[in-house]
Amino acid sequence: VVGSIPCLTSCGDGRQDVGEQCDDANSESGDGCSNCEVDSGYLCFSDAVDWPCPTSIAGLSTCVIPQFEYIIVAEATEIPSISNEITVGFQANAPMQAGTQLLLSGLTGSTQPSSANFQIEPLSGSALSQNAVWTQSTGELELRTTAMIPAGEALSMRFSLSNPSSTQAARSVTITCRNCSYTGGATLADAVSEQQVLGVTVIVPTCTAPFFGPGCVASCSGVVQGDKCVCPPGRFGYTCSQTGVLSVQDSVPPTVVPPGIAMNLLSPSGAGVRIPAGALRRGAVIS
Repeated sequence: VVGSIPCLTSCGDGRQDVGEQCDDANSESGDGCSNCEVDSGYLCFSDAVDWPCPTSIAGLSTCVIPQFEYIIVAEATEIPSISNEITVGFQANAPMQAGTQLLLSGLTGSTQPSSANFQIEPLSGSALSQNAVWTQSTGELELRTTAMIPAGEALSMRFSLSNPSSTQAARSVTITCRNCSYTGGATLADAVSEQQVLGVTVIVPTCTAPFFGPGCVASCSGVVQGDKCVCPPGRFGYTCSQTGVLSVQDSVPPTVVPPGIAMNLLSPSGAGVRIPAGALRRGAVIS
């Protein structure tokens, strides 16, 4: 008894008491918390205790199968052999501790040399190290967290890889946690992107580069593909000789937008667009 309030506790009352691993306020089995014990393969979170009873150690429990809920990828160009800016966003329904090793695989075909000090640029969240490990032979990029990442926090980043020099189909990207394990032996399940990157088609030029087009008299400031001049990011026009000027104040940085989420994308000057809920059938990187 606390004061005049009786401490009546029982499994299924929505309060985790001493001796209980979890309490999800029901008596159902197989939902992650069965008879106040965590089911194999599940991870349970409990709210803060809201009952003044010394036997209650936490509040209502929520149980999930740990997994990456999504990974979204986008790229800047499909031109062979040039640097390609790749943006990646992901989210997990379980926390990840500082020092967690995350692996992006499927980035095969790039001619980017391997590096143990590969640079990435975090776009959202500050818990990713800017130093990564890139292995060209396997197409794998190893990331490391520098702080605890709460469950449900979205992270995004970008980095540059050299596009393949020969024709290849685009690849999906898989995210894996190498050292995520939780109480009871649960592990964080992988996720595979719906979008694909690093797909290029090499077309034999009909003219000797940098010339292209009728009579082979126009000079291309981009990359000659067949009888066309293909512009790299930042250039435009028939011969790719014109350049665009980036206005940081008026530009929306690349932002990962999950499907079904309403989001306002605004530049520092306030220009931008509102994405209504349900507008995207699948996630996308928008800028």
